[in-house]
Amino acid sequence: MPDNFVFAVDTDGGIDDAIALMMLIGAGRKIDFITTTFGNVDVEQATQNILDTLAICNADIPVHKGASDPTVGERIDAVYVHGQDGLGGVERPQHLLKPSGETAHNALRDVLRKAELGGPKLQILTIGPLTNLAEVLREEPDLGAGIDRIWTMGGTCHGRGNVTPAAEFNILCDPEAAKMVLSQAVNTTMIRGSLAFMMPSRGMWLMASLIVWAIRSPPNLLNICAHSCVNVVRPGTTKTFSSCLTLWPQQPC
Repeated sequence: MPDNFVFAVDTDGGIDDAIALMMLIGAGRKIDFITTTFGNVDVEQATQNILDTLAICNADIPVHKGASDPTVGERIDAVYVHGQDGLGGVERPQHLLKPSGETAHNALRDVLRKAELGGPKLQILTIGPLTNLAEVLREEPDLGAGIDRIWTMGGTCHGRGNVTPAAEFNILCDPEAAKMVLSQAVNTTMIRGSLAFMMPSRGMWLMASLIVWAIRSPPNLLNICAHSCVNVVRPGTTKTFSSCLTLWPQQPC
């Protein structure tokens, strides 16, 4: 990734999030900072899960705690999938890592403000609810110009949801935030959650793998994979994956 971008990961600290983070680090992807949010578990647990994951990877990346509740309505979670601790009760390493004293909101806002003044733009991978980024854009809408690219895991297209017949979990957690973020005039790639239904026994691994693969793949290959499900959010800028499993073995991570 060029040095003229700041790359951030926004996560709700579940099993697939941990796998994706480990794969990114293992692939040598430089992550400038991580922001956490509610979603699979509450934000406190999500933050701890990410710190524990970084400790396993021996990675020193700033972690900024973010949103604890959705924009509107009550918070939901997915402990019935990820376990009460969000990581299936796995044994935790001992470490001294702690979250940054700066909030996720301020970390994202500061990068976007600097980008507005000519600094590096933000490239962000969101693998949880979109509340953190939406809160910044709601307060200062012009800061959207500081975003170069968004990769987001969420949504569904011509398929069923994984929480309701139509809704995917990350979007359902905060649909108002999703509307705010996905209405930006930004190059956005969506990895839809319903892809996991194609391989139920390996859904977590599949989603994490697709996240890493999407970030590393050239645009022309993304266009091939997205041919049957394009223009979901903004015509010409947003791609969602539909039938990429046949291409997946050709893309080593």
